Amino acid sequence: MSMASVGPEAISTLSQADVLGELWNGNTSNFNNYIEPEMGIILHDGNNTTKETTRQKKKYREDKLIQSFSREDMKPYFKMPITKAAKELNVGLTLLKKRCRELGFSRWPHRKLTSIDGIINNLKDHLGNMEGEKNRSKLMNALEILEAEKKMIEEFPDLEFEDKTKRLRQACFKANFKRRRHLSSMSSTTSSVL
Repeated sequence: MSMASVGPEAISTLSQADVLGELWNGNTSNFNNYIEPEMGIILHDGNNTTKETTRQKKKYREDKLIQSFSREDMKPYFKMPITKAAKELNVGLTLLKKRCRELGFSRWPHRKLTSIDGIINNLKDHLGNMEGEKNRSKLMNALEILEAEKKMIEEFPDLEFEDKTKRLRQACFKANFKRRRHLSSMSSTTSSVL
């Protein structure tokens, strides 16, 4: 039985009997929008009625999916920002952060790994320009330590950098700053001469 076959008298009778309860808004042509128990939304707009499903089922599926992730499953994604990792894993950012806290690490290790990779690349660049066997061996030793620390951070993301690593990082930043300042002063001197 469709709504078109129900006459105004029958609707009026149903309205007075309050059979439809809260769904009836007093107008003989419209029902209020309401949510069905199985999480479907019924939208009434004039003569058009549409049904939309909510995202409740998807959230439940994402929640089950993220619970199955271990630290080993997430390890390949540590090198990318957490927002990109969430998209790659096809889960929400909040759920990913929640799972990380459950696994025992409070921060996503992307920035630490990027920082340590930058230090390693800096040292490799200096290694090519280094003179003297003693200095070369010190640099090689530092590279080995940094590689080991990188692996440790991948295993235990909440691990803090060692003091030696922090000092080395600061020294690299300082050397890069001095090199850029020197290059910019040379370029400004050259342009003022011309």
